[in-house]
Amino acid sequence: MTPIKYHQLIRIEKAKEMIRYSRTPLKEIACLFGYENIHSFSRTFRQVEGVSPSYYRPRHQADRI
Repeated sequence: MTPIKYHQLIRIEKAKEMIRYSRTPLKEIACLFGYENIHSFSRTFRQVEGVSPSYYRPRHQADRI
């Protein structure tokens, strides 16, 4: 795994935690983790996780906050 891919994976893993444990809008999460826009965040998230962040959230949100 290249250093860039590793860094990308870590960013997405942290974003997944925030998606699961907060109600922070996805656009804001994308910004917090250094993505220029929701589209680049969604594309990267889908590459790593296999689904979009908007699909992931309701299925993985902790205790259905």
